Amino acid sequence: MMTLIGSIGGSLVRRIVRINRSLCKFIGKRASRYGSSGSYHDELISRIETGLLSGARSVLEVGGIDRPLLTKSGDFRYTGLDLESVERCAQVYDTFSVGSIVRARRHGDLDDTSRACPR
Repeated sequence: MMTLIGSIGGSLVRRIVRINRSLCKFIGKRASRYGSSGSYHDELISRIETGLLSGARSVLEVGGIDRPLLTKSGDFRYTGLDLESVERCAQVYDTFSVGSIVRARRHGDLDDTSRACPR
């Protein structure tokens, strides 16, 4: 009896998964005409570059210590914020703070007084 119920349940789950995949594919095809399905990474880099070309002098990267988007440059100040610190943060960022963005924003830690990475 338990095997019969298990196989009916398994078949129902497979059917639901199949229907879900079909719906997602259908919606994905229809939604693509309303927005780009391109690379979010490329879009983000493009927006950062546009900001820097428009006169921005600093970039704040949140949560990127394991996979930084940019490299340090004399053209802008590269600030990092993450929940943890690693030894190489001094090589990756000009300044670095440990903590959450909510706490840092609330306490003003994201201004020019951010502490430099330990060397």
